[in-house]
Amino acid sequence: MQKITPFLWFDDQAEQAAKFYTSIFKNSKVGKIVRYGEEAAKISKSGRPPGSVLTVEFEIEGQKFVALNGGPLFKFNESISFVANCETQEEVDYFWKKLTADGGQESQCGWVKDKFGVSWQVVPTILPELLSDRDAAKSERVMKAMLQMMKLDIGKLKAAAQGKQCGDEISSRIAPSWADENETITAMANSALAAIAPFMSLGCGAAVEDQASLKGREMKRNPETGYAPVNGLKIYYEIHGIADGKKPPLVLLHGGGDTIGTSFGHVLPAFARDRQIVAFEQQGFGHTADIADLPFSFEQSADDTAALLEYLHIGQADRFGFSNGGTIALLVAIRYPRLVRKLVVTSAFFKRDGGYLWFWDSFSYGQLKDMPKELREAYLAVAPHPENLQSFFDKCVQRMRSFKDIPEDAIRGVAAPTLVIVGDADVMRPEHAVEEFRLLPHAQIAVLPGTDHMKVMTRAEWIVPMVGEFLDAPMQRTRRVN
Repeated sequence: MQKITPFLWFDDQAEQAAKFYTSIFKNSKVGKIVRYGEEAAKISKSGRPPGSVLTVEFEIEGQKFVALNGGPLFKFNESISFVANCETQEEVDYFWKKLTADGGQESQCGWVKDKFGVSWQVVPTILPELLSDRDAAKSERVMKAMLQMMKLDIGKLKAAAQGKQCGDEISSRIAPSWADENETITAMANSALAAIAPFMSLGCGAAVEDQASLKGREMKRNPETGYAPVNGLKIYYEIHGIADGKKPPLVLLHGGGDTIGTSFGHVLPAFARDRQIVAFEQQGFGHTADIADLPFSFEQSADDTAALLEYLHIGQADRFGFSNGGTIALLVAIRYPRLVRKLVVTSAFFKRDGGYLWFWDSFSYGQLKDMPKELREAYLAVAPHPENLQSFFDKCVQRMRSFKDIPEDAIRGVAAPTLVIVGDADVMRPEHAVEEFRLLPHAQIAVLPGTDHMKVMTRAEWIVPMVGEFLDAPMQRTRRVN
């Protein structure tokens, strides 16, 4: 019998997590499932009903695990992680992609966080060998190259070991240079070092210790999460980064059918490096439970946004809305103008003729099977009641069928500087984005080439610097002359 078994505490996703992990790793299987009885459900603080899943046993490559549905009392963080040892770059690429799917997050030095919040290190097996080389200069070069990477690249690690100049060769998805690093990157680097400490030479360890002593601006690594009592809902929220007196928080408003991860997973970590991020999931979306007899509406979501920020004691903030979230962001600026400093409105209509006819027609005959696979899987992974998927889909469709134009005068009255973003192959016509840009008194516009609706928020290399520059620019109060 296995002496030590990792025991993983989930809110209510134990079974989904077990299936997720066993689908990724070979020689894996789901084992015994134990369910809550009447007495256990009564005394437990999890809120789980009798008959629901209590624990799930599963096995990965001979290692046994137990997943528990214990309620939202505890969250995972990087203090505990699992290492996936990879013989080849193909394995590294495979596990990196699989473990970050459906809302997972990439990080530095080979670390990722999966969609359930569990931390993993995706590590090539050659790395300890390179780092333990007797040639201290060689191991230092490898260490320096590794600390600049997100996903580890075996070829570039070997090149560093051989003394080749790899500054321009390192993956384009690298962390900043050490001279500009903050304590978040330093802490992640130290965690990576701890994982491989037994293989390090003393010379390399001392060199890295010197590097790690560099101080930068402190930033939280683990998001604060919770459920806010808002207008009869318990809205799930996340707060990333720390408050900065020079920069207001950035509030993220996800798209229709989305979760925080599916809308913003590609850009959120980068935004959180130098500003506080507040993200939440609307009524019935993601972690937030639905109210069965309350329809989804853009206006109600705008009111919920304002109420949530009041609950969190956040005053004026910037807003970034994608798709339906962009329409909601506009409504927040119209209904609660004092709460909005700047707006980023991405792929968002303010009237029906902003979309192509085929787009609106699709809501007349759309079925659940037409829901994008990544959105469907993300909902099932985190929803408190995944059995409500059909109802969720139907309410999303009905919200679009009931879409009401926002009057042009209301758009003209938006005082907040606004960046309008659209893909050139988006469901929103580029001409509509230009019209929006013309009506807004303090607006800029960006049209992303070769980009459809599902690709817009994956264009992190364009969106992150562009939005960052827009938000950091001094406020302009002069009205643009069209």
